[in-house]
Amino acid sequence: MESDGQRAVRTIGDDHVVYSMDKTAPPALRVRSGDIAVATCNDCFGGCIRTEQDDPATLDHDKLNPATGPIFVDGAEPGDVLAVTLLRIDVGDQGSAPLYPGEFGFLKDDPIEPLTKIAAVVDGMIIYRDDVRIPVRPMMGTIGVAPAGAPISNLYMGDHGGNMDHKDAGVGSTVYLPVLVPGALLAVGDAHAVIGDGEAAAAGLEVPSVVTMQLDVLKGRSLPRPMIETPAEIMTCGWGETMEQATICAMRDMVDFIAARLKMSRAEAYNLVGMVGDVRPGNAVCVPGAVRYVMPRAIFTNGIAVP
Repeated sequence: MESDGQRAVRTIGDDHVVYSMDKTAPPALRVRSGDIAVATCNDCFGGCIRTEQDDPATLDHDKLNPATGPIFVDGAEPGDVLAVTLLRIDVGDQGSAPLYPGEFGFLKDDPIEPLTKIAAVVDGMIIYRDDVRIPVRPMMGTIGVAPAGAPISNLYMGDHGGNMDHKDAGVGSTVYLPVLVPGALLAVGDAHAVIGDGEAAAAGLEVPSVVTMQLDVLKGRSLPRPMIETPAEIMTCGWGETMEQATICAMRDMVDFIAARLKMSRAEAYNLVGMVGDVRPGNAVCVPGAVRYVMPRAIFTNGIAVP
């Protein structure tokens, strides 16, 4: 254990992984509120896709999307909120982006041949081809806590978080998660060097990563589902069996949040949210799907506290 001023720095390796968020999983690391955790994470394929000849269809789907953890946060109790501030995300020097014809992606039924794209990451750029270079914008696709009920596979999302694939879960953002079991049992993984809203072809550039995050337990707060805060925006994270249901879920949470924070009626909050808010899809090609409802911070002249 190291120290960063008054904050302890704790590390956890990618040999401590779970494939579902589960309240019975034994903690792999224990931290205090305010500590900094440095987690080494596998990519979503566990390092099994390294060349263009590697076929993701041959992998065991029960072993996809390993998340590093779980991390037990002392003092976190059901009804609290766990704030996960993403301080740094270092990604590997190579990533993969396969296609899944007939299985995943909005064009899965089109006559498109299978493809496994391998791309190098060099000096903050993704070398997609000699004539296509993409700036790295790292994010964590899977971030969640243990649900109070049955385990939930890391392939899915829910009130606990999970495989949301929201590209705003990047450096400088704070992800707020409802604590559902003692210690929260946080797990993270599934980093992408870049990903588009909706993950429309069913993959970003999947990479191994090292994520540095500060973990704070917020007492006297509560959330029904995750929220994300960036310097410029606040977001509610909804999910549903259809993208319409996911949008309703995220929008309803934002209406309730704004009504409570600004002490206005739900009708006025609904009017405001509909006027200036944006709908952004996260994982939109799986069922259930994820949506975030986004509001700009600058409109709140007296500021707004999250959560």
